[in-house]
Amino acid sequence: MLQGANPGELDRRITLQSRTVAANAYNEPVETWTDLATVWAKVEYPITGSDEMTDKGLNVATQRVHFTIRHRTDVGFVERIVYNEENYDIERLAEIGRRQYLKITAEKRK
Repeated sequence: MLQGANPGELDRRITLQSRTVAANAYNEPVETWTDLATVWAKVEYPITGSDEMTDKGLNVATQRVHFTIRHRTDVGFVERIVYNEENYDIERLAEIGRRQYLKITAEKRK
């Protein structure tokens, strides 16, 4: 529906993050997250897409969410979204229109 979009639908703040690996005082690799940008987004919870699976003997619930933002050229470096203090791993990027918007499909694991 954002084709020729209503910018008023981008009414939630999300933070785009990328993973970096640095060495600690013992020269061990430590994973950290760097904020790339905080942007306005439309947030949608699709009817399908939530699931449960078993990972290493533990039940893991997942929730799929669609975030739509204005087009950015640096989103290829984004690996995670933070929304409402929850982390969402990015699964897929789709361009909407001709460099107008990006639809990001992400998943939260519980």
